[in-house]
Amino acid sequence: MITCAIVDDEPLAVSLLQSYVQRTPVLQLAGTYHNAIEAMAGLQREPVDLLFLDIQMPEWNGLDFARVIDTSRTCIIFTTAFSQYAPDGYKVNAVDYLLKPIAYTDFASAVARAQKHLAEHARPVDGDALSCSPQTQPDIDSIFVKSDYKQLRIRFSDILYIEGLKDYVKSTSCSSRALCSASSACVVWRRNSPRTSSAACTAPSSSTWSALRW
Repeated sequence: MITCAIVDDEPLAVSLLQSYVQRTPVLQLAGTYHNAIEAMAGLQREPVDLLFLDIQMPEWNGLDFARVIDTSRTCIIFTTAFSQYAPDGYKVNAVDYLLKPIAYTDFASAVARAQKHLAEHARPVDGDALSCSPQTQPDIDSIFVKSDYKQLRIRFSDILYIEGLKDYVKSTSCSSRALCSASSACVVWRRNSPRTSSAACTAPSSSTWSALRW
C-alpha cells in the first residue's frame, strides 16, 4: 500500500484527486492540505510515500516546496494547469507531471510510475540488510594470503597461529608450512564460534610480535 497526500489550494481539484485515490487500490490517502505550509507541518507528523502537488499556490509555490522534500523517501507527482513549469518540475526529481484537467487514465499511469520508482528505491527492512550480528554475517571460512608472488587460500581451520613480523605477517598451518606476506599491520583472526570469525588489528612493532594459538 502506498500512502499519499494531496496539496492543492483548489477545492474542486482536491475533490477530484480524492475520488481518483479512492478508485486506486494501491493508494491510501493520509491527508489533504490547502497550501504548502500546512503540508510541511502535516508531513513532518505523518510522512507519506507519494505527494500530489499543485504548483501555483499562495505563500509558497509547489516547486519551492518540492525542493525541501526528501525525494528519496517521498515521490512527487505535480498536478497543475501550467505546462511551462514542466522542465523545472523534473529538475526536482518529480516522477510525473499531470496537466489539469486530469483524466483518470493519466492519473493511474503516473501512480504506476511512482509505484515502480518506490519499488526500485525501497530501503532494506530491518533484518534484511547485512549486519555484523552472527545471524546475518556471511559464512567466512578462509582468507587469501600473498606469498612468493602468488595468492594462496588458507582455511581458518588449518591455521595454527599468525605472527606479526614488523612489515610482514607470518602464518603457520597444520601442514607446518610457514607463509609470509607483506602487511602494514598484524592481523589476528579469532574463531568466535564454529561458523563465524572476526578480525582484530594491532600495529606492528620492531621489537614485538603477536601470536594467537587455537
